[in-house]
Amino acid sequence: SYYVYILKSLMDSSKYIGVTTDLQKRLLEHNSTGTKYSKTRRPYGLLWYCVFSDKKKAYGFEKYQNPAQVTHSPANTLHNTLCEAHIGDT
Repeated sequence: SYYVYILKSLMDSSKYIGVTTDLQKRLLEHNSTGTKYSKTRRPYGLLWYCVFSDKKKAYGFEKYQNPAQVTHSPANTLHNTLCEAHIGDT
């Protein structure tokens, strides 16, 4: 499975979007070592995720999202019809 996820910085409320095959491990990585972008904005909380079985669809969906424009969890949006499973704020 491939997870498209949105994290929210607990420091400055900025958003980060990514794709992973291990959501728990990736969240731990963001909150410990981080990425070039995310390491200065730790800690992070998981705002939303969506599950795909197809890698190409997951990366296509990630590319379609714009975390700068996400003002809330997309849990109630039409995007979730593309997901096999999802979780987020309602």
